[in-house]
Amino acid sequence: MQTTARDLPSLAEWSRVHITSTFTAPTHELTLAALDQTFSRSLKATVNGKPVDFHGFGRMIAAMSGQGKNGGPHVEWVSAYEEDEQDGGRSGTVRAEYIVRDTIGTMPGSKVPMELEVHKKVIARIESQSTRRNLDSRRIVKLLASTKMIPVNPSLKSHL
Repeated sequence: MQTTARDLPSLAEWSRVHITSTFTAPTHELTLAALDQTFSRSLKATVNGKPVDFHGFGRMIAAMSGQGKNGGPHVEWVSAYEEDEQDGGRSGTVRAEYIVRDTIGTMPGSKVPMELEVHKKVIARIESQSTRRNLDSRRIVKLLASTKMIPVNPSLKSHL
């Protein structure tokens, strides 16, 4: 995306837009494109204390996207706070909390698909991937995430 440094959205706004697009993309291909535009290929992530790389994280997101009632998942933001490094919003840290609603999945230890809400608390390190100031190449390079899956209606069985 071509832009000027002062045109860059804040890190918190960038996060809201990019994270939301990864969960709400209507097709598998668009989910993969959103992941590629949001996360560095060299992502270092920890989810609930377990290390996850770019591909493993992508599989987790893709498993939730494009499924669910009401046309698929949507994201409800609870909060997003940023620590900008005073470089025009090109890098910094975002602490956020959000809920992914209308997903279909299984709880750990179960094989029965059900409607879930996924509550997430994250700390994300975002860095520009290019030295070109007119290119918005920001990606999440480090992620610490805590997630909790909550059944919305345990008796709902998916026919997907």
